[in-house]
Amino acid sequence: MKNGVPAEKICERLKKASAEVCHLRYSGASAATSSDEIKDFTKLRVNQLKSLMAEKGLKCPDCLEKADYVRFLEKALGKKEL
Repeated sequence: MKNGVPAEKICERLKKASAEVCHLRYSGASAATSSDEIKDFTKLRVNQLKSLMAEKGLKCPDCLEKADYVRFLEKALGKKEL
């Protein structure tokens, strides 16, 4: 992409090494959905968890790892682990 190669061509080239490469999709931190639509916080990235917390006005100064953020959000928003 950096050199102007279309994403489809890159996918074709990388598919030889691993067929799953073309199915990877990474959403940015701004693409985090509302907490009502999220069923499993463990599938989110730490940046998405942080932005969700900021959106809700929550702060967790003791959170250091992803598991801490997940537990905090589940407790604060009343969700249970699946």
